[in-house]
Amino acid sequence: MYDCLGLGIISLDYICLIDHYPAANSKNRFSRLVQQGGGPVPTALATLSKLGLSCALISKLGRDQQAEWLLAELDTWHIASDYMLRTAAATPFAIILCAQDTATRTVFLHRRGDNNLSAEEVQHLLAVMTPARLLHLDGHETEAALPAARWAREKGITVSLDIGSPRFVPAELLRLVDILIVSRDYLAPAGNDPDYPLLCQKLLKYGARLVGITCGEQGSYLATPHEVCYQPAFRVKVVDSTGAGDVYHGAALFGWLNGFDLGDIARFASACAALKCRQAGGKTAIPALAQVRSFLSQRGEPCTFLHAIP
Repeated sequence: MYDCLGLGIISLDYICLIDHYPAANSKNRFSRLVQQGGGPVPTALATLSKLGLSCALISKLGRDQQAEWLLAELDTWHIASDYMLRTAAATPFAIILCAQDTATRTVFLHRRGDNNLSAEEVQHLLAVMTPARLLHLDGHETEAALPAARWAREKGITVSLDIGSPRFVPAELLRLVDILIVSRDYLAPAGNDPDYPLLCQKLLKYGARLVGITCGEQGSYLATPHEVCYQPAFRVKVVDSTGAGDVYHGAALFGWLNGFDLGDIARFASACAALKCRQAGGKTAIPALAQVRSFLSQRGEPCTFLHAIP
C-alpha cells in the first residue's frame, strides 16, 4: 500500500533565471536554465517521498523523448509510475521566467486537451489500483478526479485537493474532499484585502476536515471546524518560488498523516516551502526532515513534534 496516490498533470519545466522582466521588443539573456519535472501533484509527491513516504503518480504523457525524461526523473524521486498512461499528443511543457530583482515568476504552460485523463481511463485504472492512505488531486484534472475521489471515499482513503489558480472546480468534487488547500489566487474575486479566516470557514462548509489558503510572502491560513491558525511566511533569500505552494501541500499532507497539531502542520509546511525557494527549480531544494528540524531550531521555532519521526 502506498502512503499517497497522486492524480494530476505533469509537465517538463524549463526554468529561466533572469535579472528582471524585459521590456517589449528587447533582447535579453538568462543567467541559468534548469530543466525539471513539474506539476502541482508530482511536486507534492516528490516532497512526500523526500520526507520518507511511498508515492505513486496517475497522469498522462506523450510518447516522446520528453516523456521518457520525466519517467526517468520520477524514478529518481522514488515515485512509482505504474499507473501512467501514454498518448499520441506531445508531452506538456512549461517555460518559467524567474526575475531575481523581484523574486517573482511567470509561467507559460503548453498543454493540449487530449493530455487530459478521462473518467473512463481512470475508472479502468481504479479496477486494478492498489489502495493508499491518501489520494492527492489537483484542480486541472477535474473530470478524472471525480471518479477517483468517489473510489477513495468508498475505500476510506483520505482525499486531498490543491487548487492553485482561478478555475472552475465542480461542487461535487469539493464535497468529496477531506483536505482542501487553495491559493489566494483561486480566491482572487474575494477582493484585494479579503478576510481569510472567514473564507476558511466558507471552505469548511463543503465538508472538509482541514482547509487552508496559501498567500505567498503573506503566509498561510489553516483551519479545522474547531480552530483557525495563521502562519507567517519564513523570510529567506528567494531565488525561485516555482513549486513553493506544491511543496507546502506535500509537507502539510505529511503533517496530517503523522498526526501533527494544526499549528505544527502550518509551521512545518511553511518551513519546507521556504527552504525550497532558496534554489532554482521546483524540486531542487525540497528539504529532508533533518534540514527542516535544523531550520526551525535555528529560528527558535518549536520543533519537538518532529523528534519522534525517524
